[in-house]
Amino acid sequence: SKGVGFLASFKRLESTNWILAANYRLSEAFEPIIRFRNYFMVGMFFVLLSAAALSWKLGSGIARPIEGFVSKLNVLAKPDSDRTQRLDDLRADELGVLAASFNTLLDTELRHEHELEEAQIQVMQSEKLASVGQLAAGVAHEINNPIGFINSNLGSLKGQVEDLLKVIEAYKKAEPALAGHADLLAAIEQAKAAADLEFLQGDMVNLINESLDGVNRVKKIVDNLKDFSRVDT
Repeated sequence: SKGVGFLASFKRLESTNWILAANYRLSEAFEPIIRFRNYFMVGMFFVLLSAAALSWKLGSGIARPIEGFVSKLNVLAKPDSDRTQRLDDLRADELGVLAASFNTLLDTELRHEHELEEAQIQVMQSEKLASVGQLAAGVAHEINNPIGFINSNLGSLKGQVEDLLKVIEAYKKAEPALAGHADLLAAIEQAKAAADLEFLQGDMVNLINESLDGVNRVKKIVDNLKDFSRVDT
């Protein structure tokens, strides 16, 4: 009627054989549905808004620890960082497990670095000892040559001094034969007194013996240096 849409329903009444018709405008018929749709759309808007806010809050709660975790990792990754710092592994979620694993890995790395430093120190000490051994061998070789001919010369000098002292003793036995030469005996006595011959006869041998003892001590030091410079010692 007049271009207005209707929703119609017909029913035959058996008692009177009438037909009962009920007509409703479409706007009135679908008004509850349209109202429900509008309410539903508004409700869904608020539900989606609440879900977005809740998702943002949950996401922030998850992302913030991850960001802090990544930030600490970046700090620890720097060469000059404090390697004694540790991540918070007291959390009960997956980040706590990851932090505990990372702390264990960091402890292992620090232990390996410490072992490497100790090994490097031992290598440096070994190299220093090898250098000292080479130096000792060179010093021993340089000392051994002069000490060798000094020892040889002192040994020869000792024998020559002993022979010279025997000659002096022989001359002393011939002094009575010069009894008639008072001036000659006086000159001999004066020379003996000036040289302190009695003292020299005992002191010269002692000086040579002490010098030989000193040379032997130096030779012993040289031998010790040679033993020290050997690789297998």
